[in-house]
Amino acid sequence: MEALLKEFMNKIDARFDGFESKISKELSEIRNTMATKEELSEIRDKMATELSEIRNTMATKEDVADIPLIKQAVLETRETVANLEKSIDDLMNKNEEFARIQAKHQKTLDLLSIKSVELEAKTRWV
Repeated sequence: MEALLKEFMNKIDARFDGFESKISKELSEIRNTMATKEELSEIRDKMATELSEIRNTMATKEDVADIPLIKQAVLETRETVANLEKSIDDLMNKNEEFARIQAKHQKTLDLLSIKSVELEAKTRWV
């Protein structure tokens, strides 16, 4: 009986050794894959910093609320500039036309001046 009891105890010891080895491996694996409190704290701090940076650089609803008004102002300005360019072109054309007319009038005045001098000379000789 004693031999049976020893054999039974040896079997139980062997099974416990197997369980102990298996549990030890799993516990070691858990320790290797799980983060420590310090690591979690570092991750949390890093995420808080990144979140703060995102909040500081991203646009708010108030920031983008004016975009449609800005777009409208740009379109209106573009239209105004186009109208001003057309007006400038029209003025340039009128200025060129005025310069041509002025040159023509100058020629007429020169001819009249010559005729006046000729007429004056004829009347003096008479």
